[in-house]
Amino acid sequence: MAVVIIGDANADLLVVADHYPLPGDDALVRALTWSSGGAGVNTAVAAQYLTGDVRLVTRVGSDAAAGLALAAARAAALDEGFCQHDSALATGSCVVIVSPDAERTLYSFRGANAALQPPAGPWWAGADWVHLCGHALIEGQQCATATAMLFAARQHGLRCSLDVCLPFIRLHPERAPILDAVAVLFANEAELQALAPGSAADAVQHLATPHRLVVAKLGARGCIVGDGRTVQAFPAHPAIAVDATGCGDAFAAAFISGLRQGGTPARCARLANAVGAWVVAQHGAAAAMPTRAQVWALLAAAGEHDVATWLAGWPV
Repeated sequence: MAVVIIGDANADLLVVADHYPLPGDDALVRALTWSSGGAGVNTAVAAQYLTGDVRLVTRVGSDAAAGLALAAARAAALDEGFCQHDSALATGSCVVIVSPDAERTLYSFRGANAALQPPAGPWWAGADWVHLCGHALIEGQQCATATAMLFAARQHGLRCSLDVCLPFIRLHPERAPILDAVAVLFANEAELQALAPGSAADAVQHLATPHRLVVAKLGARGCIVGDGRTVQAFPAHPAIAVDATGCGDAFAAAFISGLRQGGTPARCARLANAVGAWVVAQHGAAAAMPTRAQVWALLAAAGEHDVATWLAGWPV
């Protein structure tokens, strides 16, 4: 069975800066690199390295940037059968500015992403899960396509998850039907505050139901998972942070991969924290995603032998 991931593909320009300049200032940067990015590609590559059964639904242009946006997906031997190529619009791109505290700030051009069309044929056949990256639900044709795919997936018995983003929350006050359609909802602290009042734990408790897990991604503070009955916190895996780009995407990919392999939410949270820790210690996004062997070694070195043993037993 496969997991279908719907989201953006971007050519990322990674800028590593010592500080943010004031308006009108002139500043140097320490590094400048082009790489694959976009939440769809990031999540799909991370999941592909863990389970090897990913279908990516995205749209790029017919320009040179398309190859760059998809390079990491191709390196991971990911199924591109549902990747669309637009003859008129440019490939999406993103300027990623990474500050010394490892935080990233994004300036995104959506390009061909926003024109995503419904896939031809029974795209759900042979799949058991659909994951939506929040930016796919922001606007226009891509939003219409992603929403239709979400409800079609439910009709065909697939489980669904959503990694929200702030623009989706701001632009869709009528979002309840979408949230109600997912079995797992991922959000960071700022997104949780926009969805529900109180602390991250309060928001998780408010949003979780017996039919919907809510997972708070809290970076260096780990994660919180609510299932409508209990709320559990899991500490972060140790890491020296250099770049937070793609960490949340990697976390979500690992968590849903674990659920698809029959893991408990607690075990999936520990796995996802480890995968996020690997990515935050590297520069870049999709190209920084770890292989299953690298995740196993990271877990074993930290003494998390039960999770490492579980991971080692997944089908190849």
